[in-house]
This record gives sequence, structure tokens and C-alpha cells, in this order.
Amino acid sequence: MLLPLILLMLISLIRAEPHKKLEGSFFIYDWPDYINDVWPPMNSTLNPNSSFSHNFRGNNGAGQAVDPSIGYFSTWQFSMYQLTMARLRASPYRTLNPAEAMTFIVPFDIGVHSYIDHLNGRTRVASPHGWRVIEWMKESIVKHGENIVWKNRGHDHFVLFSITSYQIIGIGAKVFLTQICQNCSVLTIETTPTLTCRKYYSNKSRKWWYAVPYPSSYHWHEGIQELPWKAPSYQYSNQYPYSDSHTISKAVVAAEEEIHRHRPYLTIFIGSVDTSTPRSNVVRRIAKRDCLQDQSSSSDKKRGQCLWFDTAHSCSGVLNQTDGMLLYRKTIFCLAPTGDSLTRKSLFDSMVAGCIPVVFAKATITQYLWHVPPEIVDKVSVYIPAQSVIDNSINFIDFLRNNISSEQIVSMQQELEKLAPSLQYSILPYGYGATEEEAWRYFQLSQFGYQWNTASQQHHKLNKRTTKDATPAPYPGLENETPLSTIPPSKLNLSGYRYRGKTWSPPFRDAVDVMVERLLNRSTVEPLEGFTEEQAINFAKLRDDISAEDPDYVGLARIGQVLASKEKRRRDRAAGLDGYTVVPQKPRNRKGRGKSQSID
Repeated sequence: MLLPLILLMLISLIRAEPHKKLEGSFFIYDWPDYINDVWPPMNSTLNPNSSFSHNFRGNNGAGQAVDPSIGYFSTWQFSMYQLTMARLRASPYRTLNPAEAMTFIVPFDIGVHSYIDHLNGRTRVASPHGWRVIEWMKESIVKHGENIVWKNRGHDHFVLFSITSYQIIGIGAKVFLTQICQNCSVLTIETTPTLTCRKYYSNKSRKWWYAVPYPSSYHWHEGIQELPWKAPSYQYSNQYPYSDSHTISKAVVAAEEEIHRHRPYLTIFIGSVDTSTPRSNVVRRIAKRDCLQDQSSSSDKKRGQCLWFDTAHSCSGVLNQTDGMLLYRKTIFCLAPTGDSLTRKSLFDSMVAGCIPVVFAKATITQYLWHVPPEIVDKVSVYIPAQSVIDNSINFIDFLRNNISSEQIVSMQQELEKLAPSLQYSILPYGYGATEEEAWRYFQLSQFGYQWNTASQQHHKLNKRTTKDATPAPYPGLENETPLSTIPPSKLNLSGYRYRGKTWSPPFRDAVDVMVERLLNRSTVEPLEGFTEEQAINFAKLRDDISAEDPDYVGLARIGQVLASKEKRRRDRAAGLDGYTVVPQKPRNRKGRGKSQSID
């Protein structure tokens, strides 16, 4: 059996330390703008039910500024690709010569393109661009030479997957991942317990799926005036060394007063109690009950009260939650229960805001082994087992008030201050790129998106295929598109735009810097030849065993099946889904019914 060997491989992978001094470089394929930017353009009319907002555009993926003085922006939880690619294009480790590269980046936001329509933001499971990316990859291999960019058969390639590994993707994107890029490593905002793909692709994918942080709404940028993760400077700390019990008692009282002065609220939750996972709903509803009871209680509220903000169940991020989000910076503990999956964007919102996360499943935070090393997880978070909440054996409010000392709180806040910069995505200032033309091009893409002409939009709506592996015809009129660079500057609100140089780095190591360290570390893509079929089968078995037995995953094991079931029903009834591929299904044995069709 290979299970012991596989576990040893995982442990060694988790313990690997990033290189302090980076060597090597990476190459980004230069593909068309409509492949690179798949968010609906600013001039589009969004579907009323879309989880996307035009407020998410701008600032190289961070979205519109809400309070720039503290780095607070309207950041979409699925903007990892946009924020990361902006930084990678201006990285000092980028090369324009593929022959010099040790790592290759696929510039396609494959997850988001499968999640929302690139014209109106409607939620979907389709990937019309996926077929074109297959063709662009083949053309790039021919253009640059198979012995240069494809010498390792894709094992040195990386895909940025802005959604979770549990979410369904369209057929075009799935074919790309399983038939062209099955040897590519994947960076996703949530991975599986074995760091491999979920069952949906397990018979094809041969590489690791690594978890990287959800984009927080807090970012470092050039105009920031106050770091959101800055820990308070407490005045009482020098009293702790005294052994006299009276002095220690006074110090503890002083500590509590200082903590309350800087963060007057005990805990906060912003979210829904109606997720797609019943077990998550139970934990959230019990927590809400305890929180509301605490609010109505007349007893002394040591360390402040519990705050609860109900929202609709959606993926629209922080929209209309500005007041609640700002309270993260005034609260000691932030609840991070599981939802549709193990982790949520608010985990990183809270940590970057200096609020200590309270997790109910260890894997909520431990899956981010690049950014939150295992040895510091307990130093920056509080763990309360979900089952203890369900059993009513632990009241989380009493636990946070009585089981965590003032000294522990101060220590965790200080550890968060050290860690938080590497969890957030610093905003690349406009004007940086390998060339002036590239900087100008991506400045406009970030602001406005790809401007589709009428013919291409109509083609997108009407052109459908009858086989799942057919390559769609090219978009009509793309060669006659109006280049973004011809848009009059008066309409661009340039506010002093200028070309500023080829490379840029933030003043400290951020989330993308951590990624680059790993991208240029050959151990990240080991084994270089990929998993054998037997290893892939054993990974799948181990993943299923963990999902069925591990307390973190119990109750969440059927996420993929539930989503797949919902998607099957959606595809069966949505015969008009925009896309290119119509996949014939088996005839249903129902009187008066013909074949059902699933459209990608």
C-alpha cells in the first residue's frame, strides 16, 4: 500500500520552508485580453441575480476604494486571479524569454469564467473560452518550441483557480484541465484534505492543488495611512514580570481595560445561517442564539458584547456591509464557522484587520500551509470543535470570555500583526509593466474590462455546438475590435497616469510574494513526472476516508455531490444557457419527454 508513503510526502511538503533568496524566473503566456480578463466589462448591464458588481473593478482587482486611509476596498472573494496576475506581471522574477523560465503561468481566470457569464455576470456553469485556451496553448507550444515551454509536459505550469476546488466548472475548462493541463499545478482559494483535486477530476489530474488566501477587503496600497493589522501598543505589559499577586492582579485589570479600550466588542459574525451545508447551518444558528441571548442579558459583559449581522446567502462579498466590516477592527474575536465549504473570505478579512479568528474546524485555516505555517496556527487563532457547539457542551461566548487570558489575547494580536501582511494582496500601482504598452493596456483592462463588439456578443449568445469536443468558430470581428488604447483619455479619468517602470514590489512580503517563493521552488511541483495512476487512486481513497471520518470534514463530505446535483438540475432546465456546447444526454424514460440537453 502507498498510503503511508503518501502521508509522508504530504508531511514533508507541509514542513518545507520557502527559500529566502529566490533563484530562477517565470514566464507568462501572452494571450488576448478577452482571455485574460473574463469579468463583465464596465459598460455591460449585469443580470439582476448576479453575484458580481462593477464595484469589484479597478485597482488591479481590489475593487473600488471604500476607505483608502485604512486600505479598505470593495474586493470580490473570487478576485485572486486578478490581484495575483497584476503583481506577477510586474514581478522582478518575470522573464519575457521562455527559454530562461523554470515556471510557466497560464493567464486564464478559469474558475471565474466558469462561474459567471463574462458579458452579464449571470451565474452559470459554462466555459466557452476554455476551448479557445486549448487552442492558444497549442499555438504557444508551436510558437515558442515544444522543447522550451513543454519540455516537462506541463509539470512546470501553474493555473490560478479563483474559486474553490469543490465548485463545478464548464466542459471547455474541464477539458483543458484534464486533457491539456492535467500535469499543471493549481492554486485555488480552497483545496481538498489531500491537497489534490476533488473526485470530479481525480482520474485525470496528476498534480497538487494548493490553497492560497481568499482576497481580503483590506490591502496595502501607496496611499494607505494606517495599517489595518497594526496591534495596539499596550502600556501594562511591563507589569507582568512582578511576582507579587496584588501587582499581577492590577496588571490583569489594566490589561482588560486596555484591550477593551482598543477593541470594545467581544466577537462579531457577518453572514448567513442558510448555507448549502446543514451541519454548518446548525453551528451558525446555535452561535446566533447564544449571541442574541448575550445581547439581551443584563449580566456583566466582560470584554464587551457579541455582534451579529445577518446577510443573504450569496457570493457578493462585502457589498452593503461596510459598517460591519469596519467593526472587525474594533472586535477582539471574529467567528469563522464553516459555510458552503470549510473556509470563507471573512477568515482573511478578520485576520488582516487584526481580529483573532475563531474556527470550528481546524482545516478552515490549516489548509493554507504556505501562508499560515502549521507551527503558528494555534498562535493566531482559537479553535472550538463544531461538535461541542452542536452538543451544547461549550458556549462559545463563555469560552472566549473565561478561557482566554488577557496575555493570550495580546500575544495572538502581536502574532497576527506579524502574519497579516503575508495574507493580503498588495495593490499594484498603475503604470507598471514590462513595456509602456503593456502597462497602459492592463491599466485600461483593470478599469473597464474587455470591450466586446456587438457582433461578438451576438455570436456568444447564438453559436452553440452539438458535440462536447468541438472547437467553436472564432469570434467574428475580433480582428476589427477597437483597441482600448484608442479610448479618449478624457473618458479614462487618468488622474496623472504615467508609465512608472517594469517591476514593483510592496515594502514587505505579501501573499503574492509567498506564492512566487513557491512557484520558483522546484519541490512545489514534485514529483516532476506527476502522480502514477496508483497514487492518484490512493489519494482519492484517502481523501474520501478523511472526508467521511475527520471531524473537520464530517457533514461537508457531500459538498461536491450536492453542488453537482444542483448543477444537474440547473443544466437540465436551462436549455438556453449561453455557451458553445450542447452535450446530448441519455433519453429519459418518461412518457412524452424527449432527450434532455446539458449546455456548456
